[in-house]
Amino acid sequence: MDNSMVDALIFGLCTLVGVGGTAANARIAWQRRHEEDYGISRWARTAAFAVVTFGVALAIPALAHAVETLTGVHNIAKLGAHLCAVAWCCSLQIMLVDWAYEQWAVPTHAGYRVFLGFGVTAALIPLFIAASDDAPTIQYTTRFAGNHTVHAYLLVYLTYVAVTCAELVFLCLKAGAINRKAGRGRQAVGLNVAAVAALFGMAYAASKGSYLITYAMGSPWPLELEEKISPTLSGISIILLIVGLSISATALRHRSPDRRTAFDPSA
Repeated sequence: MDNSMVDALIFGLCTLVGVGGTAANARIAWQRRHEEDYGISRWARTAAFAVVTFGVALAIPALAHAVETLTGVHNIAKLGAHLCAVAWCCSLQIMLVDWAYEQWAVPTHAGYRVFLGFGVTAALIPLFIAASDDAPTIQYTTRFAGNHTVHAYLLVYLTYVAVTCAELVFLCLKAGAINRKAGRGRQAVGLNVAAVAALFGMAYAASKGSYLITYAMGSPWPLELEEKISPTLSGISIILLIVGLSISATALRHRSPDRRTAFDPSA
C-alpha cells in the first residue's frame, strides 16, 4: 500500500470521527450555553474539533489535489492543514486554561495562548512563502528536509504541537485523577483516553522531529518508515482525543462549588 493510500485511509477516518465529535460537542455547548461554568471550554473544544476536522480533510490526497487545482496555489492544502493544526492546538490550550484557572483569570491566560498561536502562524506563513519562492515544486514534508526553509518550517510546527500535547497529557491525567476520586468514572475514563491520545501526538512530533534532526546530523533513519509511522501516530492521536474528550463531555454533570476541585470537563 503506497503512502497516498495510507494517508487517504487514515485522514478519511479522522474526518468522519471529527464530524461526529464536532456535532456532538456543538450540541452540548448549545444546550448549556446559559451556564456560566466552563462555557469557554465547551466552545473551545467544539472549535478544536471543527478545525481539526477541516484540517485532516485537507490532508486527504485527492481533496488536497482538488484544492490546489482549484486555487492554483501549490501546497495550499498542506499549509491549510498545518494552520488548522495550529488553531486546533490553540483551541485545546484555551480549553485547558478554562479547566485549570479561576474564572477571573481565564481571559488573561487564554489571551496568552491566542497570542502564541498567532505567533506560530506568523512564523509559518513567511517560511511557507520563502520556500515556495525557492522551489515552486517543493513539498512541506520530511522528504524535502534538505531544504533549510522547509526544515525550519516543520520544526516550528512540530515544536508547537509537542508543547500542546505535553500540556494535554499533564492536565488530562490530573483532571482524570480528580474525577476518579470524586466518583465520576466516565469522565475519568474519557480524560485518560485523551491523555493517551496526547502521548501519541507527542510521538508524532517526535517521529518527524527526530527525522529532521538526524537528517541535519547526516544520518537520518529510513524516510519510507517515517512516512508510514508519522501519519499513523497522528491519526491515532486525533481519533482518540476526539473520542476521549467527547466521552467526558457527554457524561452526566456533577457540579462542585469549587472550580479548582471540580475540574469537571463535562460541565
